[in-house]
Amino acid sequence: MAEVRPAALQKQLDGSPKASENCAAASAAMSSLRARKNVNPKMGFPWLTNSLPTMSSAIRKWCDQHFTTSVAFGLYQRWVNAAVKAMYGVTLGYAFSISRLTARAYLKDHRGISITVIYSYFQGTKYAGSVFFGRHRIYLNEERWNATKQRVETLVYDPLCDGRHPWVPKGPQWIPNSLIWKAAEAATIEVSFTARTA
Repeated sequence: MAEVRPAALQKQLDGSPKASENCAAASAAMSSLRARKNVNPKMGFPWLTNSLPTMSSAIRKWCDQHFTTSVAFGLYQRWVNAAVKAMYGVTLGYAFSISRLTARAYLKDHRGISITVIYSYFQGTKYAGSVFFGRHRIYLNEERWNATKQRVETLVYDPLCDGRHPWVPKGPQWIPNSLIWKAAEAATIEVSFTARTA
């Protein structure tokens, strides 16, 4: 069964105000793409655009208008989930402090998920899109078994991996599960997940 994939990586560093804090918004944008199977629900909000306002910056703006976002660095997942429900008609589930097996079960059930990771775990690897070391949100679409490398890998859409520098990866990457879940467990696994789509 083929998995639905977001049509394009949604970057957080889009030139909008507070873009450095928009990883949750960009990840929710990719969750919305999957949930809608890349079909624009035509609710009047940006959809699959690289020019401002992007999906990420529009989600940020909606949160700023409806919540007291000045009290936090970044956006709380509950705010972002409310935004995509209002903007794109997408209902995202939420789970906190769960096991990696439970989190992976969402992927195996044909759901896209976004998770919080500690980005320092990505430093020194070819997967890092920034020299940032703190909490960061990424979108995960599906798993596979890599027979050549004898490991399970996950297709990751990191909002920082936009190819803006020669050393920055561009687009989704297959990343070893061992790396992803160590980084997620260090943050206490926090998952937002789509409805079942395949």
